[in-house]
Amino acid sequence: SFGGYYNGAEYETLGTPVIDAIRQFRADHAFLTVGALNAEQGWMDYRVEVAQVNKTMAEQARHTTILMDSNKLDGVALVTTCPLTAADRLVTTTPPSLSLAAALTKAHVEIHLAVTIDDLSE
Repeated sequence: SFGGYYNGAEYETLGTPVIDAIRQFRADHAFLTVGALNAEQGWMDYRVEVAQVNKTMAEQARHTTILMDSNKLDGVALVTTCPLTAADRLVTTTPPSLSLAAALTKAHVEIHLAVTIDDLSE
């Protein structure tokens, strides 16, 4: 157990003990979700505790992939987690706007489009 406190509504454990435990590990790859992504602020979230966990996980990984619904692209959330350069890849369901795509390319973030079940049925 990592300690911290468990948020049953979101199925997550958060807090300083979790961050301290994550810092004990090195990972080849971290797959993370975030609340919003935009060219100016980078990746963002709605809660400080979640942003801290995501930032620490990215710092402890050699590579980081952000998995996100396209409705979160060009969005704004309460807390900045990391700059765009902290991710290696973005996997989303539709292409980002031209300005976000340019910022991601400048930050050396690969953009990958996921195929959805709806796409397969067409």
